[in-house]
Amino acid sequence: MTIFDELMDGVEHRLCLRHLYNNFKKRFGRGVLIRDMMMGAAKATYEKEWEKKMGELKAINIEAYNWLLGIPTKTWCKHAFSTYCRCDVLINNLTESFNSTILLARDKPIITMMKWIRTYIMKRFATLREKAMTYPGVVMSRPRKRLDKEIEKSGNWIPTWAGAEKFEVTHDFTMDKFIVDLSNKSCSCYSWDLIGIPCRHAIVAINYKVQNPEDYVHVYYKKLAYVTCYAPEIVPINGQQMWLTSENTPLLLPPIYKTPSGRPKKLRKREANEPKKEGTKFLYYNFT
Repeated sequence: MTIFDELMDGVEHRLCLRHLYNNFKKRFGRGVLIRDMMMGAAKATYEKEWEKKMGELKAINIEAYNWLLGIPTKTWCKHAFSTYCRCDVLINNLTESFNSTILLARDKPIITMMKWIRTYIMKRFATLREKAMTYPGVVMSRPRKRLDKEIEKSGNWIPTWAGAEKFEVTHDFTMDKFIVDLSNKSCSCYSWDLIGIPCRHAIVAINYKVQNPEDYVHVYYKKLAYVTCYAPEIVPINGQQMWLTSENTPLLLPPIYKTPSGRPKKLRKREANEPKKEGTKFLYYNFT
């Protein structure tokens, strides 16, 4: 979208894979096979794997293949994402979560809504600040779980030392090979570069050097970064009865508003395959 380039020059823009898939299935159907090929292409962390998945899709549905080729890969494919933010998230669940959190306040007047959000953030910062200060580890819990998962899956990989900090890592069954450079914290699978958490190929190289994988986790995922993020305190403020009165501000009347007929809608329009029962929360697909 050109508007993002105009208003936010240089800021990376990614598409939500869930919403992209909604448009995809409206054009080409909901088949599991074609869906898995699209998802596999989006989750591929190196270009050859992406080409393989796209080739499989091309053999099944050439129109779907051409449609996806028309979308810049840097907006929906992991292998084309930049490493600046150390994030490989493919869906905008963060936005959806925030939208769900402010559900009680978003239909209020703008000042009332902003007050509610300020109070919520003040309380959340205080809670997470306390959590960070008392956390015993170096790597925070979520990144630690991802690191543990990679450690668990590293058992089938065999490192071969090439000299200095470089390794050739081979799978003992498929014979796939990747190059690991511990000095640059890089792997040719691109996963380590993209996320900042050592991949399974890097883990076996680190173990070969008898070192701790936590030392190779990017600083973004460590306790110091978490504490720094939530260190600022949202200052509490007095109620309106304590506010100073300005004598020079002209009296502004609220805009004329006509209440539409019917009960105001608070819930968004759901997709055809979403549950329609009120009071239930929709579980967003986890494509990561």
